[in-house]
Amino acid sequence: MIQLSLALILFIAILIFEIDVRLNSWNELTEASPYHGSILDSALFVHIGIAASTSILWVTVIIRALRNFPNPPHSNIHSSFHRFFGRLAMLGMLFTSISG
Repeated sequence: MIQLSLALILFIAILIFEIDVRLNSWNELTEASPYHGSILDSALFVHIGIAASTSILWVTVIIRALRNFPNPPHSNIHSSFHRFFGRLAMLGMLFTSISG
């Protein structure tokens, strides 16, 4: 239950951030920066690519866990999938944090 609560909190935080980015036109805010139009724009696209793919992976791991683990949860045939892709999602979140 703690993991689902944390997932919900993170989803809400991302949703609020995305709404803010869309409403406040972040690109116009960066035009005064000397770094606008530099290699950092490419880094932003890498960051967005990692973040988007990690989000899809993260949702997939959560949905599959809810469908495939019994209640109360214990190891089963789904455990190896969950372990591998859960770690992959964790690395994606780490790289998203580092690149953001």
